[in-house]
Amino acid sequence: MASSSPCVVISDDEQGYDLDLFCIPKHYADDLDRVYIPHGLILDRTERLAKEVYTHTDIAPQICKAPLLTSTRCAAL
Repeated sequence: MASSSPCVVISDDEQGYDLDLFCIPKHYADDLDRVYIPHGLILDRTERLAKEVYTHTDIAPQICKAPLLTSTRCAAL
């Protein structure tokens, strides 16, 4: 069932996902215990945000593209 909330909520007691559900680079494997926000979720939410900005404003899509691309690159770090 779809949520009526326009945002993703991660509670304080969130358990996260097991590492074996993801392809974790070796250089991160020893430093991680769980995954709380998968990369795909970040990309999907960024795309949805871009769609909402485009739908609800008169800003041209080219203007929105640069900040949204930058946010996904920062999230990948």
